[in-house]
Amino acid sequence: MASTSAFRNARPFLNESIIRQLETKVVAGDLHAYEALQAAAREILEQHTAQAEPSRAADGLFLEAIRVRTPPTFTEAMRRLHENVGTSGEAKPIVSTAFFDAVRQHSETYDAWVRALEDHDESLDAFALMTLERSYLLRDFAGIVERPVYMYMRVALALSLDQEVPVDKIYALFVTLATRRASFATPVLFNAGCAKNPNLSSCFLYALTSKEDNIDGIFSALHDCANISHMSGGLGISLHDIRCRGSPINGGTGTAQGVLPIMQLFNTMAKSVDQGGGKRRGSIAAYLEVHHPDLFEFLEARMTYGNSEARTHDLFLAVWVSDLFMQRVEADGLWSFFCPELCPGLSECWGEAYERLYRQYEDDGKASKQLPARQVFWKIIDVQLNASQPYLLFKDHCNRKSNQKNLGTIRSSNLCSEVVLYSDSTETAVCNLASVCLPKFARPGKHWEHGGYDFDNLWETTYRMACFLDLVVTQTHYPIEKARKSNLRHRPLGLGTQGLADCFCAFNLPWGSAQAKELDEALHACVYHAAITASSDLAVDHGASYETFAGSPASQGLLQFDLWEKEPYDLAGLGIQKFRGWSDLRHRAKQGLRNSVSIALMPTASTAHIAGNSECIEPYTAMLFTRNTLSGEFVVVNKFLREILRAKDAWTSEIIDSIIKQQGSIQHLDVLDAHEKNVFKTAWEIRQKDIVEHSASRGKYVCQSTSLNIHMANPSRAKLSALHFASWKLGNKTSSYYIRMQSTASAIQFALQSGDADRKAVITSDSHHECLMCSA
Repeated sequence: MASTSAFRNARPFLNESIIRQLETKVVAGDLHAYEALQAAAREILEQHTAQAEPSRAADGLFLEAIRVRTPPTFTEAMRRLHENVGTSGEAKPIVSTAFFDAVRQHSETYDAWVRALEDHDESLDAFALMTLERSYLLRDFAGIVERPVYMYMRVALALSLDQEVPVDKIYALFVTLATRRASFATPVLFNAGCAKNPNLSSCFLYALTSKEDNIDGIFSALHDCANISHMSGGLGISLHDIRCRGSPINGGTGTAQGVLPIMQLFNTMAKSVDQGGGKRRGSIAAYLEVHHPDLFEFLEARMTYGNSEARTHDLFLAVWVSDLFMQRVEADGLWSFFCPELCPGLSECWGEAYERLYRQYEDDGKASKQLPARQVFWKIIDVQLNASQPYLLFKDHCNRKSNQKNLGTIRSSNLCSEVVLYSDSTETAVCNLASVCLPKFARPGKHWEHGGYDFDNLWETTYRMACFLDLVVTQTHYPIEKARKSNLRHRPLGLGTQGLADCFCAFNLPWGSAQAKELDEALHACVYHAAITASSDLAVDHGASYETFAGSPASQGLLQFDLWEKEPYDLAGLGIQKFRGWSDLRHRAKQGLRNSVSIALMPTASTAHIAGNSECIEPYTAMLFTRNTLSGEFVVVNKFLREILRAKDAWTSEIIDSIIKQQGSIQHLDVLDAHEKNVFKTAWEIRQKDIVEHSASRGKYVCQSTSLNIHMANPSRAKLSALHFASWKLGNKTSSYYIRMQSTASAIQFALQSGDADRKAVITSDSHHECLMCSA
């Protein structure tokens, strides 16, 4: 039955038909109460899109719509999931017996924990609840079983299963998750505690080496990747060692067809093998080195025009760019292409070793062809202008600044360009992801350095998440043996952040300002310090470092900022109780670490939406906009801007309409002063050089990389060229994930208020790929 308060708060915004449904079904406890509540909440949202009070009424109804269908206690919900019986009478447990036994053993305690924190579900808005219901909360044959607070309890307990975790630490993790101070990646939220092969890992990096460049190797790789995709893993595959089109095979009696047919195999697999029982199709990013002779054919496979048989529109493309190539472009020199079959080894080295071997092949006349380096560079940029891809990453920066460089040459990144790990023919790198919600520790009204930001709580939360994220390495089910081997040997973690733009809004800091860059650096320095401290403590607790620690930069006392040859931010004076200085951390790291890497800044589209934060390290694309997700099309309002306008008595329907008509921009509003307009610039209005400079300021604390989107309203060759060169010279590992371009074709028309048919609004819609695997 719906709560009285939720019904009362919603009643003023409902028509008589919906009110009668609620009275006759919800209040009477009818089986169709759920549908009535959903209908009521949707009507409120449709009629009062941008208004806060009606939206809160809708939020309450959506939460009641979940509660009326779910068991009243956590234990009862888990029992129903464990005893799941279909119409055929066959038992198909959704949560594992071991997990349910652990729940039942301490059911009174766990139920009490959940009751104490269930009110935190009331801070979730309707769109977050719809996202959770559609994609996250567990169901049985009869329908939805979990509430949001139950999901967080399930995750906290499942990660502690058979790990001898003290009860107070389990409770602390549950509080962290339920209050949305941090979140694990989507696979953990989906699968923790589940009975059937629970994959908790997000990203897999598969290397197609020269050993796989044959029929057996290629189809074995295809089989492996199909298993990974079926288990909800996102894939990054390197194609550098696939011989080029026209290369001799079969002792010279035939010629190879190049990378395109291999891409088409993986493209078909991505379409055909769904992830986790039909949740969505597989997602794969293909990486190719810029010296490969098939580069142009590779790039054109994503073009939106031309021969459809030569296109692979279900693959995401990325180029793996060397320093030597950028130097040749800058000097307007020639660029040589080499077949990996005839000129082996280029993919297996970087830096000076790569340059020596490359020049040796040039001197020996082994180039398959030569072109002006700038022509090649323009081709990459032209494809980005047409298709928003390929991603562009710098091979030498990724290798030079990696704590895994003692293992060998890193060959690629992942699906979302933030995971940078070593893979070879015997190992497939895996990364486990989580993110910390930066705005949860902000105290607006004070300067962030002087009590306005709770750095100590941020540190403690990051430390806790790093410790539990390490348990994911042990708890997850590995879809292939090569992944298990790699993850247990190197134990990589990917802790990220979300809500950076909200922090800037909270402290009235414009993107690109010295204060914003300093805050950005301080936040990520704190996160990095906490994560490395946790890894050091875990190594002591387990009596050993990760298996391949010896010879790593950390074993030599070198941390990420040392690999960047930069001085770290001085965190002293920010109230972090366990900060003992960076020299102390270097010493501790040198003694041993549990994890080879700890930080990666991934997209957080879904989990940030649930937590009510801006996405990862992204600026707002608009101050009021619609966002397309798997759960539907939602209207998002910058809550900081709304409060400022309310304080000025300017949050009116006329102002709202004007923002919408300006594609989410507020630069036309006379009621805002110049500084406020700078704070609330959209991604399209911020200098993109500022974005890459921000990336560099935090980059020296990111031991993997960053999913860095570039937003350009009117992109051009010159703009993208300048941006990539700036990013390269600043030392960024990822220059661009998506090149997002503003277009009137992406706008959506809808009525702002019902009953006002002539009053239409245009709101920018983000329809790019939403990565559930990386979302943390």
